[in-house]
Amino acid sequence: MPCNARGVPMKIDWTTRRLYLLFTPVQCAGEPWETLAAALRGGVQLVQWRVAEADPMGLQRCVRLCTEHDVPVLVNDHVALAAAAGAAGAHIGQDDMPAAAARALLGPERYLGISTHHADQVRRAEADGADYLGLGPCFPTATKGYRQGLDPAVLEAARRVASLPVFAIGGLDAARIAALRRCGFRHFAVSGAVLGAEDPEGAAAALRRAVDAD
Repeated sequence: MPCNARGVPMKIDWTTRRLYLLFTPVQCAGEPWETLAAALRGGVQLVQWRVAEADPMGLQRCVRLCTEHDVPVLVNDHVALAAAAGAAGAHIGQDDMPAAAARALLGPERYLGISTHHADQVRRAEADGADYLGLGPCFPTATKGYRQGLDPAVLEAARRVASLPVFAIGGLDAARIAALRRCGFRHFAVSGAVLGAEDPEGAAAALRRAVDAD
């Protein structure tokens, strides 16, 4: 992601960054870096570096590759690494460090995302200074081991109270993105549908078409 003269990431325009790839190298069906490059060519608009153990060198490689495509990178969990690696920000879950601590590490100019599962968590995340939200799981997903998605009424209630961009997450494919669009969602996070595909570029392109459909 291009930075200004002070090394600060440029502003993310959430109206044009709506397809978010959660990149976990060990989940790739093919060679991970080739998979990421293919996904970027296919049209993913944001990337999350999502690994269990801190891997500064891997993160730096991810940032370099994504920068070539003008795509911002956010770091899952390992908040302290985000600024050092030139990432756009970080993402935390409900069981991770408090939002205030994450913000202190990131500073005011980088982005903070928070995972949510219902309306009360959405309200709290917004009050805690999040810049965007994840909401789900919307459908069963092997990535996180959820055997079922949240009740549609719970998803709808959470979406309606949000004033920030809300990324639907969990078991998404093109058909499910289309269904969620009909329910009012406009931002989508994907993982296995791209990382596990034989043709990750084609898979990303198909998802991008679903996201951008009128």
